[in-house]
Amino acid sequence: MITMFVGLLGQLRLASVNITSPTSSSSWQVGTTQNITWSASIISGQQAIDDFTLQLFSGSSYSSSIATGISSSTRSYSWTIPNTVGTQMRVKIIMNYRLIE
Repeated sequence: MITMFVGLLGQLRLASVNITSPTSSSSWQVGTTQNITWSASIISGQQAIDDFTLQLFSGSSYSSSIATGISSSTRSYSWTIPNTVGTQMRVKIIMNYRLIE
């Protein structure tokens, strides 16, 4: 689970995004289509989710972008595994959100 703390004008805002698939025990084969799924919520404050970005990492090193600008109402992304990925990859999700005024 990734929890983001953002300080804004002296106030603490809290948002949460959790990748539910793949898990650490997942094994996906090149050429197959798999669903990356997640949950996301704004826990505190007057905020709105704008969109999501999915990235691929090898260990702690950025490898490539999977998708950007995924709709805020979406909680899954269908991804065909390319033949350029390694054997120990991780998916990172970024939730882009803003304050509602």
